[in-house]
Amino acid sequence: MADTGEEYVLTKKTVAFHNDDRSAWVIVDGEVYDVTLFMEQHPGGAEVLKEHLGKDVSDLMRGMVDGTEGGHGHSAYAYKLLSKYHVGSIAGVDKYGNEILDGNIDPVTGEQIMDWGKPILPQVGRLG
Repeated sequence: MADTGEEYVLTKKTVAFHNDDRSAWVIVDGEVYDVTLFMEQHPGGAEVLKEHLGKDVSDLMRGMVDGTEGGHGHSAYAYKLLSKYHVGSIAGVDKYGNEILDGNIDPVTGEQIMDWGKPILPQVGRLG
């Protein structure tokens, strides 16, 4: 994606829709990347990427599989190459991919959790 200076804030739900060869997005450390054009150039092949499209691949990029080491960690060059495909950031997530707990935006749906301009008590049921 060309650098236009614009920054898009997206939800995980939005990214999840981009999960095939025609529109292939992934999340790495709270940032969203459109890897559609890169898939065929991926050294491990496009098939390796397909099952992870529309998802957070932060751990996979670091060589973690199911919370343990054992996968293929990616080099600094891989991260630099990935930066060319940057689309935007995930709402409610910091630059390390950690959920921001004091926000008022649901990171999955992107919806406002509380409307501070309305009475609070009727909204409590939506807080879970």
